[in-house]
Amino acid sequence: MLGYAYHVGGDYQKALKAYGKALENGAYATNTEYNIGCAQAQLGNADEAFAHLDAAMEAGFGDAPHMKADPDLESLHADARWEGAVARAFAIGYPCSADESLAQFDFWLGTWKVQSADGRFIGKNTIEKVHNDCVVMEHWKGADHVTGMSMNYYDPAAEQWVQVWRGDRGGIGYFTGGLDETGAMVLTGTATSLDGSTALARGTWTMNEDGTVRQLFEKSPDEGATWKAKFDLTYHPVEAQSDDATSAAE
Repeated sequence: MLGYAYHVGGDYQKALKAYGKALENGAYATNTEYNIGCAQAQLGNADEAFAHLDAAMEAGFGDAPHMKADPDLESLHADARWEGAVARAFAIGYPCSADESLAQFDFWLGTWKVQSADGRFIGKNTIEKVHNDCVVMEHWKGADHVTGMSMNYYDPAAEQWVQVWRGDRGGIGYFTGGLDETGAMVLTGTATSLDGSTALARGTWTMNEDGTVRQLFEKSPDEGATWKAKFDLTYHPVEAQSDDATSAAE
């Protein structure tokens, strides 16, 4: 805090001495190394500034938005190393946003009007990314007043997607899988009814050329030897709007 007080007052040399003493005494390295980098940037020492920003990131610093907006670091923006440093901080602070594997289900994101194969309105589904893009959340509202939601996430250890579904009628689904050779998301697992009965089930989401998404849900009575379609839906993108407005339009 003494170093930061000197820093705010513009005495960067004294700030550096205090920061160095703080590190010797076991101070929180993430913020201290970052502040040293800022002080060195203010003094025009770009090499030292980047070295200490790197040390801050080694200690866990990942606030890329703060780093980009920090006036102390403006002198580094024209340096060829700047974009790489920001990208590294972003990957630390927002690992799910930086991981391309977690973007595989992005084609399902949006607000959708869902229709059956014969064109009947089935319901509305809103799919969004939450928790810094680490989770894909589904919010279903059916025309028959059935509601439900699913949580979808990528498991890096298993290298597969996981979907956990829960509906307001007691249904539970647990599915795993990933993209097939055509780019469709295929998730297979167990659908459990309120009475405890289970069935092998499979969902397939396919991005169509016209911007719609097909969701085919199948069940197997014989452990995957044969499959029977439970529903075959098409998602049509719509502008975000209130539930009342959506209902009035149907």
